Amino acid sequence: MATAKPDGDAHVNPKLPSWDGNWATWNDYKFQVELEVDSTASDDICRLGPKLVRNLTSKAWEAVSDIDRDKLKKEGGIEYMLEHLQKKRGRLTVDLLGDALSSYFQKSEIMRREGESWSDYEVRHDHHIREISKALKAIGSSNPVPSEIFGWFMLHQFLKMEPSDIATVKSVSASYKLEDVYGSMRKLWGGDALPLKDAERKKIKSPYGGR
Repeated sequence: MATAKPDGDAHVNPKLPSWDGNWATWNDYKFQVELEVDSTASDDICRLGPKLVRNLTSKAWEAVSDIDRDKLKKEGGIEYMLEHLQKKRGRLTVDLLGDALSSYFQKSEIMRREGESWSDYEVRHDHHIREISKALKAIGSSNPVPSEIFGWFMLHQFLKMEPSDIATVKSVSASYKLEDVYGSMRKLWGGDALPLKDAERKKIKSPYGGR
């Protein structure tokens, strides 16, 4: 096992990509490393690998205890480092897809929260869509999930809206395509419209009837 770094992770360079071994963030880390390579002069590439390894933390740091330092400094060293980490910390891609689909279709975290604005919810919803897309890419699938599926589920299952309000959104969007439903929601329920709607509904359900 690799020895612990002095003072924990205090020596992490915030200007370089860092990874803690959490596989859920692997694709983001890999993309950051690729961008770092793109912005590094060719004469400095051989020194980038060791710097990136030193910037690893937690389980990722432990995973490089047996990394070949000579390979790390040669041409292709960055690719070698990424392959080494992927082999040590990787999970089955089918598990990644399963986790992404489960988070979207089976867990309550995707539900719109009471008092949450449309713009805030759209950001959260988009995050789940991106995770599913990345998982599909990881298994080599070139067939994206039809956006109508996401549009229907979001509108009917996740937004906690009255049937009459859902009907209004559908009449404006005229389709279940996610981008169309997004556009209708921005038009009809942008700003503070949804939080105000929540407050009104809560007031009506109050035992005092809002008095």
